[in-house]
Amino acid sequence: MVTLKKANLAISVAQTTSLYGRLDENIRQTVLDTRVAAAKGARVVFFPELSLVGYDLSALADPRLWVAGTRCSPGTSAIYSAG
Repeated sequence: MVTLKKANLAISVAQTTSLYGRLDENIRQTVLDTRVAAAKGARVVFFPELSLVGYDLSALADPRLWVAGTRCSPGTSAIYSAG
């Protein structure tokens, strides 16, 4: 993870290894990485696209992973409360 600080805005770019279909584990790692970056002063953290579902776009179609019509699934709510 790289944290850059400039003009009172610190950002972090996370390089992660995601596990296909293991949303809960990927979320736990994302929350952990977000907290580490925040502890280092980051206000924004960028993650690779599809990192939550393990880089397989077809996993987004799995109704067990996402709840339609809501802001987030029960699993992804941890991300919103992480920082």
